[in-house]
Amino acid sequence: LRGGEKCWIVLYTCAVYRAVHLELIRSLSTEAFMMALRRFIARRGRISIIMTDNGTNFIGAKRGLHTVDWAEVQRRSVIHRITWKLNAPTAAWWGGYWERLIRILKDLLRRVLGKSSVSYDELHTLLCDCEAVMNGRPLTYVSGDRAEFLEPLTPACFVQPIPVTDVADLDQVDAVNLNSRSRYLHEVREQFRQRFRTEYLTLLVQKGKEKRDKLKIGDIVLIETDEKRLKWPLGLIEDVFVGKDGEYRTARVRTHVGSRIRPFQKLYPLEVSTDNHLLISEESPQLSNPTGIDVSSEEAVVIDNDTRAVRSEPQPQVPMTSRSGRQVKIPSKFHSYVPF
Repeated sequence: LRGGEKCWIVLYTCAVYRAVHLELIRSLSTEAFMMALRRFIARRGRISIIMTDNGTNFIGAKRGLHTVDWAEVQRRSVIHRITWKLNAPTAAWWGGYWERLIRILKDLLRRVLGKSSVSYDELHTLLCDCEAVMNGRPLTYVSGDRAEFLEPLTPACFVQPIPVTDVADLDQVDAVNLNSRSRYLHEVREQFRQRFRTEYLTLLVQKGKEKRDKLKIGDIVLIETDEKRLKWPLGLIEDVFVGKDGEYRTARVRTHVGSRIRPFQKLYPLEVSTDNHLLISEESPQLSNPTGIDVSSEEAVVIDNDTRAVRSEPQPQVPMTSRSGRQVKIPSKFHSYVPF
């Protein structure tokens, strides 16, 4: 903002109708978010489920709502309790349907505004225009009796009774009668509308590819952290959890510091599978050592790329002889010397 002040944008979107609501706040505190939530409910209506990431302000708001005596509230009023659902830690893609809209809004504002500074009221007005443009994007169409009467079905059709949000008359006033600052904001709004219409369509043809590797209980995996890959800790999968689509999405992993829940996208299996590891008991048959390499009883020998662990007996030391057949004796003063 102008003067070096910072502000943040809260984006609300409906998981069914994909409508967008934008709120401008001056801090990332829990109190600021709660006031933004009150403004949203006052203008859009009360919601039943909130899904967010693990931001500290969201966690604080969720804990604050848990302290409310909902039995008394429901007895005195007709409101219902809001269910708050948080994503798994470090799994930002779980909120893909709102993260995609955040990315669109950020990219468009960055390209349209650039490095220019605006006031708080000007940015608030721009966000309202951005909200109207994003809610006017076509989701599908409504067909009539004839093909020429195709009407686009937009999120705005579900959230407001009057579908028209154009302010062409005000745009004419801004473009002709007002000062240069208003004309600049008018140009920003027009650029945002054009960019959104052209760049949003390219997102409709993107496709993803499903991964085939499936993790299961008992697998040893690397856990992705913010450190370098060589410092990623190892963990053992204790349990896996199924999502609403029937696919496994998260797992509880035990590490040297305790158990933690991580999404599958943050877990990487080892290069060698852990399925073929065998526990060798004392009664297991001993395998010979065809390589002639002297190994201790605590070492493992891999023969012909086999993953079986072999417990070998200590081999007796063979006396060394010279070329003429004489036995080589170690001098007493070199008692610590070990010939090879």
